[in-house]
Amino acid sequence: MNFNKHTFTKEQFLALPVFETVHEAPVNTPFLLKGNQSQQQEHLMDLIEKHGEKLPDLVTQGKEKDLTVMFWSKYMDGNVRDCGGKIHFPRAEIKQTGDKLVITTGEDSKITVS
Repeated sequence: MNFNKHTFTKEQFLALPVFETVHEAPVNTPFLLKGNQSQQQEHLMDLIEKHGEKLPDLVTQGKEKDLTVMFWSKYMDGNVRDCGGKIHFPRAEIKQTGDKLVITTGEDSKITVS
């Protein structure tokens, strides 16, 4: 199983739909089945609630790191396959430009300190 083919942000992974059976799932859309797969979302929510802003630091520990996850995808003919992916947590970067300190905490999040 290739875990490098699909990459999610934590928001995208938490937004994946959860279905009781594969018959309810739409075609060519990543989804989770209720049970062990949907518990991945619950576990991620628990980590976010417990650690909040510090979660990327706990996961990355100084380098870019990803959490591996499992999900399903359905073909047009009705067959399903299990897929692997990862949730990407970008590392916070600290740069000094002149007399300002710029902290990049995510894709579009920047904090500037004078």
